[in-house]
Amino acid sequence: MRGQPFKWTSLTSPHLTEQLAQDLMRQVLIEYERHLGHRPSRVVVHKWSRYWDDERLGFDAALHDVTTIDYVAFGDRGIRYFRLGNHPPIRGTLITLTQGNALLYTRGYVPLLGAYVGARVPRPIEIVEHFGATTLTLICQEILSLTKLDWNTADFAGKEPITTAFSGDVGHILAELPPGATPRTLYRFYM
Repeated sequence: MRGQPFKWTSLTSPHLTEQLAQDLMRQVLIEYERHLGHRPSRVVVHKWSRYWDDERLGFDAALHDVTTIDYVAFGDRGIRYFRLGNHPPIRGTLITLTQGNALLYTRGYVPLLGAYVGARVPRPIEIVEHFGATTLTLICQEILSLTKLDWNTADFAGKEPITTAFSGDVGHILAELPPGATPRTLYRFYM
């Protein structure tokens, strides 16, 4: 789905006003309920920029009846860790920097395979913010699982979760649609 147009005034990354965030999340909930016949009991929002207070307030307003809400913001400062021996860090290694800020190796040495299937030294993704009641460890376990859900590749795992990787790809397609066109909601139209 596509959110409402907005003026991009920030020099770093786009952020939604409280009303636009609320409207977008309402659209998400309507579509979810249309497909599954009920509202979600848990919502996790992933994005590649920090959350502004207005965005969280708008999301919170739309999610007022949802039991569990987590907001996770990713970043990439290029920080890398190395381990002793001949292999890079193990896939799934979590390094907590501060509360709500951690590095997660979504690519790395896989003991089950006895190999690292990447081409370069793996770089972790950084969780720069986490707001919500779910533990950071569980959030990272879910992120790790979501790196294996891209059915459009034969790679063992992607660097980022499908939630953000796929949305970026879809965003490029939606940018080509004329204003007023209604985008298709089924996954098969974007494979």
